[in-house]
Amino acid sequence: MLEESKLLQRWLLKYNDQRWADNKACLTTKLEEQGWAEELKGRDIEKTFWKITYVEKLLNKRFVSLDWSKVNQRISGILEPMKRERLIKERKQLVDKRLVILTSYYVKYAEQILLPNIVAPMPVLLEDPDIKNIIEDLPAETAEDAILEALNNYVVTKLPETTQRWLDHIDDTLISILKEAAEKENTSEDFTVPLTLDLATSYFYCGCSKMHSSRVPVHECTHGTTYGNRERLVDAREIMKFDKKASKEASSIVIMVGKDPKTTTIAEMDELDPIFECVNCRRFGGPVKGPKMINWRGAVSGS
Repeated sequence: MLEESKLLQRWLLKYNDQRWADNKACLTTKLEEQGWAEELKGRDIEKTFWKITYVEKLLNKRFVSLDWSKVNQRISGILEPMKRERLIKERKQLVDKRLVILTSYYVKYAEQILLPNIVAPMPVLLEDPDIKNIIEDLPAETAEDAILEALNNYVVTKLPETTQRWLDHIDDTLISILKEAAEKENTSEDFTVPLTLDLATSYFYCGCSKMHSSRVPVHECTHGTTYGNRERLVDAREIMKFDKKASKEASSIVIMVGKDPKTTTIAEMDELDPIFECVNCRRFGGPVKGPKMINWRGAVSGS
């Protein structure tokens, strides 16, 4: 009797396992017919979908007695979030792949640009609607050759325009900062806030250094900041302020060489290229005290 009981238990286990496998195959076919094939191919599908309590109970039932409309509704509620997650992941992988291609074209283009010309940083490109369309909006089915051509054409034909718009925006922003500083300035002081960027006294500062307006576009703080795994474009207004102290120092230096700080441009000072002696500085390259020779920009930056 005991032996027969064991045989019956083994038969029931085998029967249940077979029914479970048959039901799983049947359910898989039905789900694939309804468009869920990609979700069922997931690497962790055995540990996720098939281990859900509702699905496990479903596989142990007699399928002929099921209300499939209710089953489909319940299963869809389980698979829809999985599908959204898959599509988001695939889209991110696609965008990252296209970003790598764009970066390679961008670097190649930038290497060919001769100073003092400037190329807009990558975060500027990524804000451009044309680039967003290529990187983010073109469907995954788009031929890779078409993507390569579109990105290359953008870099070659539109990047110069994008760069100029970015530079114009920086100039407009810096001028507005100067105007705001001039409105707040005490007119009783023997100092005038410069209102044009080409003046030798147009100095600004961010959180890390002071610089002439001509250096703002190439300063790393205006090129973007890390945001997640990408860079976020930073507007100059967020980080740049008028540097009154540096501007006054530049005015003093301009006066020292017999020029008018209200009209002397940075180009004129660079052409004049006056050299100053800093008697309070150590010499470069050793501990010997003595004067250090610096140009006019260095005199402002080091003061």
